Amino acid sequence: MHLLSELLSQSPQTSSVKKQHRGIEIKSQREIAIMRQAGKIVATVLQEISELVQPGMTTAF
Repeated sequence: MHLLSELLSQSPQTSSVKKQHRGIEIKSQREIAIMRQAGKIVATVLQEISELVQPGMTTAF
């Protein structure tokens, strides 16, 4: 989580006008790199929690 916060804090301020094509916002290489890193973090979390949860498990305390 710290790594993602660090990456986001380093991202340059972008103008409010971004390139768009047919309503799709074009991402910068930096934004793509941040999204890729976020995906890796999510994949790691999902892998780790999949080892902890079991069918029928409840979130009740």
